[in-house]
Amino acid sequence: MAYDPEMSKQLLAEAGYPDGFEVTLDCPNDRYINDEAICVAAISMFAKIGVKVNLDAKTKSQHFSEVKGGDANGMTSDMYMLGWGVPTFDSHYVYSYLFESSGSWNKVNFSNARVDELVAAMGVETDLDKRNAMIAEAWDITQDDVTYLPLHHQVVNQASKSNVDVPIRMNNEPLFRFANVK
Repeated sequence: MAYDPEMSKQLLAEAGYPDGFEVTLDCPNDRYINDEAICVAAISMFAKIGVKVNLDAKTKSQHFSEVKGGDANGMTSDMYMLGWGVPTFDSHYVYSYLFESSGSWNKVNFSNARVDELVAAMGVETDLDKRNAMIAEAWDITQDDVTYLPLHHQVVNQASKSNVDVPIRMNNEPLFRFANVK
């Protein structure tokens, strides 16, 4: 969808917020590359449509503890920054943590019986075509809901001299013990 602040204002008005609203954005300031700067940029974008966002940036240990903990519903944050990598390269990982009703990082209280059913089924389905169809259906449901708003894709760069080969794990950890110097 194209950048359209006027449409955003119209949608806010239709949702009952013609004058915008105020929220807090919880953000780590020492976890991701430019994490706090990304949050500051997002705040200025929200301001253009009348949403006042207060920034609460703090060290990652406090940030994630507060986002993960919270009140009886497990949530104390209006909005928060969360990076998510998928070390398994498998969609089930994302769905079981972020979208399943009982997912341990589902802090947006997303709940959809069909998605829960699909997550359970894709966890045991061995027929690749059937499993891919389940993943596609879950994707359609969650994208239509706009459960999460992706703001940034962090690209990880590594470099070494041409005669040095250092394998890198999926979690961005160099495996120096397996380095090869030619």
